[in-house]
Amino acid sequence: MPKSSLIEIGLFFAKEFDRSLKIIQHKIKKDKPEKKNVIDLERLKQACRELDIEPIIPEALVERYREIINSNDVKTVANIFPSGKAICLAVIPFTTSGIPLQKREIADFRYFYILKIGYQGITEGFSFNPGYYYDLLPKEIQEQCTFNVPIYENELPNKKEIEIINNAFLTAINNLKQLLEAKDSD
Repeated sequence: MPKSSLIEIGLFFAKEFDRSLKIIQHKIKKDKPEKKNVIDLERLKQACRELDIEPIIPEALVERYREIINSNDVKTVANIFPSGKAICLAVIPFTTSGIPLQKREIADFRYFYILKIGYQGITEGFSFNPGYYYDLLPKEIQEQCTFNVPIYENELPNKKEIEIINNAFLTAINNLKQLLEAKDSD
């Protein structure tokens, strides 16, 4: 019987979380993981099916973030989309310990992440401590669901910058939806 995609992928993220904790505790060097793109897109889609996440990117999820982006709360927008940062939209359907999410967590869209990619690929947004989570993602998600936030003219984004964020977000989330909801190419 084939290994569960959910368990297999969960273990990759749990190992990186554990590794990043050891880095913080100065028990190991701050090196990148040996492998990149260890998670295959088809395996990630299978993991989502195992959890009955369907649709993976529902319209309610898209609207939740569009409302935030287009609200007058520019401090929240700047917090979610920091000036000049690379952002990757990703689906990670388990906890930092690699445990599959529960139905109520799925219903709350806790599998959807806005990852902030910093210097040398250090990723924030999956857990309380940074790690190389971005490097684990399928290369298709890295390439098609990542965008750069404009460098804000001031401390907070203006209307033009918010429009750029909104358009980039919509492109990236639509790409994520197409990648994860496309039927297998068997």
